[in-house]
Amino acid sequence: MYRDCGMEAIVLKNHVLPTADRAWFVRKHVAGIKAFGGVVLNAAAGGINPDAVQWMWRMQGGYGRCVWFPTIDADHHVKHFKDATEGIQVLGMDGKVLPAVREVLKMCARQRLVVNTGHLCSAEVLAVIAAAREAGADRLIVTHAQFEVVNLSLDEMKKAAGLGAKLELCAAGPMMGPQAHLTWMRAWRQVPAQETVEAIQAIGAQHFVLGTDLGQTGNPSHADGLQMFVTELMAHGITKDQIKLMGRETPGNLLMG
Repeated sequence: MYRDCGMEAIVLKNHVLPTADRAWFVRKHVAGIKAFGGVVLNAAAGGINPDAVQWMWRMQGGYGRCVWFPTIDADHHVKHFKDATEGIQVLGMDGKVLPAVREVLKMCARQRLVVNTGHLCSAEVLAVIAAAREAGADRLIVTHAQFEVVNLSLDEMKKAAGLGAKLELCAAGPMMGPQAHLTWMRAWRQVPAQETVEAIQAIGAQHFVLGTDLGQTGNPSHADGLQMFVTELMAHGITKDQIKLMGRETPGNLLMG
């Protein structure tokens, strides 16, 4: 569907399974689109596990390009939604980034992987970004920066952008909230398109990338969701050039530059 819509590339993400192998299969069987995968450092991958990162990028084809810090198993996520009393930590009791996190970041720097912050709180996001820069990693994305469990303020988004991170905007944002069509989405705050537009205008389109965060049963397809999101952003004043920058040029440089 993405290929038929004219997309050049797609990133496959799964909360519990590495996707570098799936990217290889996509490239083998679906001509005309570049697929990339990665690994999310949730419990299924062993948490903050450098070995999981190493085997992901070593997968045949070299299409494993992305590393996400914990999402649904992150300490901040499980406590926010009361899923568990404790989750996977990225900071120690002293507030400093854990050694295993730094090891992962050094590996990402060596292999030029794209570091995604996952479902961390704002303080953790900024700490991981700073540690990534110290390690030499410069391909950084704040995972759905406006969503419920991340929810960076405008000032925090500016700080992240100032450290060199890109801020991910996702098509699922406007679909969430109390009136959402899927029950689980009602626990996540709605991110109105106008709020997203105001962030782009305040910080600059060069600091953002577009994604969907879709793929769940009952939601629009990734391709349809992205098209709806782009249409809504443009209806609120975002230009075609800004869309191309956020949806093509910047993510393309992160993945292939």
